[in-house]
Amino acid sequence: MKSLVLYIFCLALPIVTFSEEIYSPDINGLFDATLIVTGKAEIKNGQVIFTIHNVLKNVSGESYNSKSIIRFQGPRYGILSILNPQINSDVLIVYLKKYKGAWYCYGGSQQVHALKNQKIPFDFCQEIYWLTPGEYLRMKKQFFTAFRRTGDGRYHAFMTQKEFLKSPQTSPIVNRFYTCNPWGTYMEEPGGGGGIDAPVSKPEPLEDTTIYSFLSEDPTYPGGMTAFMKFVQSEWRNVELNELEKEYQGRIYFLVVVEKDGRVSKIEVARGISVSIDKKALRIMRKMPNWKPGSVRGKVVRSQFHLPFPVPEYH
Repeated sequence: MKSLVLYIFCLALPIVTFSEEIYSPDINGLFDATLIVTGKAEIKNGQVIFTIHNVLKNVSGESYNSKSIIRFQGPRYGILSILNPQINSDVLIVYLKKYKGAWYCYGGSQQVHALKNQKIPFDFCQEIYWLTPGEYLRMKKQFFTAFRRTGDGRYHAFMTQKEFLKSPQTSPIVNRFYTCNPWGTYMEEPGGGGGIDAPVSKPEPLEDTTIYSFLSEDPTYPGGMTAFMKFVQSEWRNVELNELEKEYQGRIYFLVVVEKDGRVSKIEVARGISVSIDKKALRIMRKMPNWKPGSVRGKVVRSQFHLPFPVPEYH
């Protein structure tokens, strides 16, 4: 790994997130996480000590139930940050997966959410649904009954949407997935394929739009991180600051997506200092030139990482 890995936002297990600009990775977490639980958390010595309230998914082969305690490595940022924890009395839902024998947050801080009025958030197709534990379990069961996920990142339907709607108490989230699935779906049938509502003998090949967070070779700013720091300092000299803004110091963390051709297609504030300072830093970030794209086992891929923007001291 090159030096850029030091700046990666979350020290979680190697993960792949799928087209986050299309919808939240919660659907991938639902299918991929080994253990999904709600409960209360505290942090001691960099570890999260989590008291379970509800077990929503458990395919770990280990026994967990209400009041069980599980320990896992906290991500570097977010609610369960080991650097700046923001936990309070909230009940949380966490998506977990084992890596080298230890539990980690699947997807890092993006798969840790606070419940509201004892309801669980599920961010799906750019809309947040609030579910009771019973509704969440029903949604999970219906997803696993109606769809399967394959290694190519596609979700394939076992039944048509019309057939699904004949089921009792159909989940509106699962129903919506028939029309909000960026990879398309097709029905598995004996003797051949089939479409959601029309026959399809074979799914059309799609361009790989996967966004990778764990890479063999990280994206590189032209000239490396030293050149990036010089770019920030040079641009910051031209920023007009009021007296209050001159006092701000520290680092702003940006979420950055680099395309296969090196274009920076997404820049957003992940953790800021102040609204006004963040906006001025974002304008500078949008001036960045193309990067050298990252790769996985020699294949150039889309990549996502968190990049610190050091706010220079005002002179």
